[in-house]
Amino acid sequence: MRSTCLLLTITLLFLVACTGCASIICGSTKTITVSSNPSGANFSIQNKEGKEIHSGVTPSTVTLKRGRGYFAAGDYTISFTKAGYKPMDMPIKQGLEAGWYVLGNFVFGGLIGWVIVDPLTGAMWTIEDINVDLKAGAGAWLPTPGEVFIVSLDQVPLDLRPKMVRIR
Repeated sequence: MRSTCLLLTITLLFLVACTGCASIICGSTKTITVSSNPSGANFSIQNKEGKEIHSGVTPSTVTLKRGRGYFAAGDYTISFTKAGYKPMDMPIKQGLEAGWYVLGNFVFGGLIGWVIVDPLTGAMWTIEDINVDLKAGAGAWLPTPGEVFIVSLDQVPLDLRPKMVRIR
């Protein structure tokens, strides 16, 4: 009986020592929300090499890998397009998963979690949700007062539609 308890205790300590807290709690991927104002914008997410890994229409949810290698965050860029609005490119912000990586490994995972498991799985990184405000189309396409400019309705931003004048 005593040897069984000792073996069980040693096995549990070994399992705890071989895991990273962020890997257990957070995992190697994160689901984020991608939204825009106005909604209905097309978006495309590219990895560091410029390869498209996901595309869709806002609002949407996307699952991304937290890391791209040992101690390296995912490093993604997102591009937005919508008729009547300026195209927008921006990096997807990532940071250290301070709670589970730093504090969780201090309590549970230890040095193996800090230096090996969480950096290899990418679980040490977090990814922020994305919410962008799109800007109305480039000023070059907007007519100056007294000028007539023909565009399709879907190219006109919603906030400018009440100012439109119907021509018969």
